[in-house]
Amino acid sequence: MRLNQKPIGTLVQTATGKKEFFYSKDALHPISLSMPLCNEVYKDIVCESFFGGYLPEHPEVKMIIGKKYGISPNNTFSMLKAIGGDCAGALSFHDPDDVIDESLTFEITGKEIDAHELERMIDQLKLNPLFLGINNLRLSLAGFQDKAAVCLWDNKVIIPSPGIPTTHILKPTHPVLNDLAENEYLIMRIAKQIGINVPEVILRNDFKKPFLLVTRYDRVIEEGRISRVHQEDFCQALAISGRYKYQNEGGPGFNQCYELINKLYLPAVEKLKFTELVVFNVLIGNMDAHGKNFSILHKPDHVCLTPFYDLVSTKFYENLSQKMAMKIGKTYKTEELTRIQWEKFSKEIQYSFSSLCKLIEKTAEKISLFLDKKDDVVHAGPLVDYLRNHIDKQIKLLYQQTRW
Repeated sequence: MRLNQKPIGTLVQTATGKKEFFYSKDALHPISLSMPLCNEVYKDIVCESFFGGYLPEHPEVKMIIGKKYGISPNNTFSMLKAIGGDCAGALSFHDPDDVIDESLTFEITGKEIDAHELERMIDQLKLNPLFLGINNLRLSLAGFQDKAAVCLWDNKVIIPSPGIPTTHILKPTHPVLNDLAENEYLIMRIAKQIGINVPEVILRNDFKKPFLLVTRYDRVIEEGRISRVHQEDFCQALAISGRYKYQNEGGPGFNQCYELINKLYLPAVEKLKFTELVVFNVLIGNMDAHGKNFSILHKPDHVCLTPFYDLVSTKFYENLSQKMAMKIGKTYKTEELTRIQWEKFSKEIQYSFSSLCKLIEKTAEKISLFLDKKDDVVHAGPLVDYLRNHIDKQIKLLYQQTRW
């Protein structure tokens, strides 16, 4: 296993099927906050929580990958051996005797994909997840939604040559929620406009079905060459399996999130950024803000929050869960987010309640001002109306004294 192409440690599978990991003697940087540098062997539970977090979550996707490579879809070790050549962050998985280019930066090379071929590839994502095998592509992306990773260079979509990092995440139109790409595009634009740190997003209409291209924040392009930056999501950093990413299933709640943030560089600054995101997610109705949708970057000299990603108004869709992934105060429901619940939340995270109220009001005002700029709002008429109504309801509840 390598970090930025350099050997960092060894992941093994024992005769009983358990995973173990140990660092190389000359390792200089930990791969996770949950796995500090040491001379001990990390056992299966911690290994599964961290390494399993690199794999797709959808059972059908894992089943197809398993059949493609002749491995068990539930065997994390075998799956990473098959597709772990390019993962989130800077880790990559290889056999010990593989010959690896140890360069830190790479020239972007690969196979250019025209609109007709890209449409065909997207249509076949269900049968060929992550575009695996195309141009010998060997990569893994976490998450439940269909997606792939590509390079975007000179506005052209490229499947990179083997070993070359990708630059963008491609998210196609959802087969049922057919305006999901437009939804995420709008919400991410709102977030950026009001000062929340998010990656650049592009809504492409190369053919009849729009798709989203999200710039990878764990990649850096300088002078035409690309490099990786290590990252991990909150579940990985807390040694919690991604199978339990929702709080009511044993996943992290806000208390654990803020405890983790306190370990980062400039924690007070990061705490404010995260609180701004929590408020934003409530106001736009993002019910899917779970532990795998927050991440941290491992920079050479410090660890900090990544830009925020996967921001979608999921509450807009009646057939999706109407419960928040993490509770605020004592409730998982935005309909119950009265002043009392926000006050409980502020005490739990040790954040001034008056400052929190001002933040909620200011964020609501900023979002509303953006929505009023009709020329800037595209393909989202019903969603814009929904957002306005939802924000109004949340502000009214902020001054409601009802105890739940």
